[in-house]
Amino acid sequence: MIDIQQILQNAKNEEIFCENLYRKLAKETPEKLLELLESPIAPGHLTIAAEIAGEMLPGNYVAPVLRRLLKHTSPLVREGAILGLRKNAINEMKYSAMAGFDSEIIRVLTNISNTDPS
Repeated sequence: MIDIQQILQNAKNEEIFCENLYRKLAKETPEKLLELLESPIAPGHLTIAAEIAGEMLPGNYVAPVLRRLLKHTSPLVREGAILGLRKNAINEMKYSAMAGFDSEIIRVLTNISNTDPS
């Protein structure tokens, strides 16, 4: 189990965290990653966490938190929020494009099955 209080304490102490920790939070306990994003941790950590959250979490879940970070006092954090929102938008567009692509494949296969005499 991931202890969010320990993560916050370590981040306050300026210990180095690798992006793998934030990825693990995103996969296993995304609500803890969002909690971390709204906590008073070092700007560098917050920036990395924002980028990863934008990349790995659904837009409706993470976008409101990232939008709030756009008003953060640190330009580094604001940059991380922008990059997180960008990654999230790209992922959402890919999903939408693939959904349309799947529909097109189904339409073509249906057409082939209806017109192919074999």
